[in-house]
Amino acid sequence: DSAKIDRDAKIPAETLNGLKELGLFGVMVPEEYGGLGLTNTVYARLAEITSLDGSIAVTLAAHQAIGLKGILIAGTEAQKQKYLPKLASGEHIAAFCLTEPGSGSDAASIQTRAVLSEDGTHYLISGSKVRQSVSQFPKNKPAL
Repeated sequence: DSAKIDRDAKIPAETLNGLKELGLFGVMVPEEYGGLGLTNTVYARLAEITSLDGSIAVTLAAHQAIGLKGILIAGTEAQKQKYLPKLASGEHIAAFCLTEPGSGSDAASIQTRAVLSEDGTHYLISGSKVRQSVSQFPKNKPAL
């Protein structure tokens, strides 16, 4: 019910669960990591179908096209084994924090960096995204 999704500004859990059951969070994830391992052409065809509801289309596209894409392209084998199965199943939903005050939507000019802490327990983030500076995160809790 696209109108209800728009009114409530939320995709119902049962709809998300249905998308997960269909494997739609793992369309582009290789089978060895729990995904469907489909081609770009099939991904585009599925995007046409899911575009009947903008919220669902954007959720699936952001998850796969930019959210988990960095792991697929540049992740280590250990990172792929750790993260891709949960992303492919929809247990975790990927995101990409893009817009910064000085770069807009230009991904190549992003200045914010996440660096693993010395003790390896959390990430330290430098920089900011639109309207919320990372300095606003509590100091005793990891930002990621």
